[in-house]
Amino acid sequence: MFISTVRTPPATQGDLPNYTNLRDEPADHGIGRSRGGLTSKAHLAFDGHGRPLSVLAGPGQAGDSPMFARVLEGICVPRLAGGAHRTRPDEVRADKA
Repeated sequence: MFISTVRTPPATQGDLPNYTNLRDEPADHGIGRSRGGLTSKAHLAFDGHGRPLSVLAGPGQAGDSPMFARVLEGICVPRLAGGAHRTRPDEVRADKA
């Protein structure tokens, strides 16, 4: 005697959303949402000796190019002989992800 019961597989729901009905974050917050969850990026400017000149935190899903101008605006180097602080570098070297 052979009795077989066919078991139907459970319905797959696909990939469920990680977050729903959330408030919109202000643009100046340094945390953003992506597929991996909450993420952030550090945007930095260094001098030729590896000393940080400007540090900004941005949302992880935001692009690097829009933050470039904001990072440069954050540079403020005092002059040794006095006078106004330097805010514009002589040259810029950039790296892309």
